[in-house]
Amino acid sequence: MKKFIGLLLAMGIVKKHIEDYWSTGPVHSMPVFNDRTSRDKFELLLKFQHFSNEETKEGDKLFKLRAVCDRLLE
Repeated sequence: MKKFIGLLLAMGIVKKHIEDYWSTGPVHSMPVFNDRTSRDKFELLLKFQHFSNEETKEGDKLFKLRAVCDRLLE
C-alpha cells in the first residue's frame, strides 16, 4: 500500500495518461513506476481501493479520504 500511495502522489506531480507512467519508450519513460509494480496490478488496486462507505458530504471534496488524511496528519 505504501508503494501504491507513493505512486499516486508521484502522479499528482507529473501529469500523464496512466499508461504512459509504465511506458518504456524514450519520451515517456519513468522507470520508478516499472520498478515498483506492474501497471495491471496498480490498476486493479486503483479500481477496488476505497476508504469510506459514507455518503457525500457537501463542501468536503476529500470526504472519502477524510479519515485517512486525518490519520496521516496525526
